[in-house]
Amino acid sequence: MRMIPKKETLTIEFKSDIDCLDEKELVSEIVGMTNTEGGVLYLGVEDNGDITGVHKKHKDPNGAMALIANRTVPTLSVRAEIIEEEGIGVLQIQIPMSKTIVATSDGKIQRRRLKLDGSPENVPMYPYEIPGRLSSLSQFDYSAQILLGATMDDLDENERDRLHNIIRYRKGDKIWKFEFITCKKQNYD
Repeated sequence: MRMIPKKETLTIEFKSDIDCLDEKELVSEIVGMTNTEGGVLYLGVEDNGDITGVHKKHKDPNGAMALIANRTVPTLSVRAEIIEEEGIGVLQIQIPMSKTIVATSDGKIQRRRLKLDGSPENVPMYPYEIPGRLSSLSQFDYSAQILLGATMDDLDENERDRLHNIIRYRKGDKIWKFEFITCKKQNYD
């Protein structure tokens, strides 16, 4: 029974390795996957699902994991292993979904999407897309942005009191208590 899926999806990618896939292209594909939903990349499988095998240069799973770690920022940790399918070796790389934005070491940021025909592709992730992606990962809070030029007079007194009560009730972080009490004592509110 075949273990490798027969077609590509948003989380499944096939890469031919007949001509020894360029390492930059491999890392770029992995960055696109981790910046989307993660998934599995099969090196040694054609786009149509035919299994052609991994090139001898890519037969070391530990070397592949090191290559990916060294060529991603922040460092991306993947799992790789050679699996046998139809008597042919394929490098299977399991890619986690990143909790932040990952780039190639030369600064390329990719994401993955589906084309009209349902096949996946990598596309650039543009700077204006980054806050939205981080927000969807709960890593970016628009309400936590620093407002340059804002003063304590810009803040609602009732909301400051409500925040103070929440902190007091929950026995909040001592640093927050200190900063809030310091503002109170200095009559910044």
